[in-house]
Amino acid sequence: MDKIGLACSRKCPANILDSARKRALAGRKNHCIISGFHSPPEKNILESLLQSEAKLICCPAWGIDTLKIPADWIPALEQNRMLILEMKNTDGNLAAAEQRNRFVLEQSTKQWVPYTTPGGMLSRLASKTHLSAVTPTQTNNTNKEK
Repeated sequence: MDKIGLACSRKCPANILDSARKRALAGRKNHCIISGFHSPPEKNILESLLQSEAKLICCPAWGIDTLKIPADWIPALEQNRMLILEMKNTDGNLAAAEQRNRFVLEQSTKQWVPYTTPGGMLSRLASKTHLSAVTPTQTNNTNKEK
């Protein structure tokens, strides 16, 4: 089973987000999605995935000991299809977000980045790493997958 690393810029246009949600649901039984699910578009995709049978690995920005598990996560956790991994850096700042995104993308077998804001953190991450899937995309380029 492929482990798909999901990262998406918070300024993702609505048309790309809608396409990303549909794509996530279409392949939900064939792979596991790993993400921080921290940006609004990532949270939006997570909401859809939680209502499906998708397998998920969540790397939240905050520590597990203080994490208040949302009620909509409970069924996925009880069905053993969701895993929560605590990151070492739980500061919740941009540096921690970059570390989390790098971890997610490096631990995945495939990377999926529906949208990056030109000049944004994900774009900078692409320039610092070998992850070819993390490339700036325009609003008419709906999905990038390695």
